[in-house]
Amino acid sequence: MPQRRASVTGHHPGHRAHLHDLTHAAPWAPPVRVLPFEVGAFPGSGQSIDYAYGPVPQPDTVQLDQFHGPVLLDSDAHLDKYRRLLDTVEGVALPPGKSRDFIRDIADQL
Repeated sequence: MPQRRASVTGHHPGHRAHLHDLTHAAPWAPPVRVLPFEVGAFPGSGQSIDYAYGPVPQPDTVQLDQFHGPVLLDSDAHLDKYRRLLDTVEGVALPPGKSRDFIRDIADQL
């Protein structure tokens, strides 16, 4: 298994607790996925993207957190764009178990 390293700068007493919360989420919570540093810059990084969906596509909505507040998108073109983006993210992200291990490794460095 390749060695993973994380560069952790700064320290705040709440960081370790927050990382612990991420790795011990409720079973119904969405899984946390980590993008390895090797992926580099990635479209959509730096902003929160929530994709809410159901059994039929009509109520699907994307929420983006922007500087001026949340933006809700529901046009077919936007939904397709963000579905493809999130599919790409899932393709390069560590699986949930390895993501939890990675986060725990960082917490241990604090």
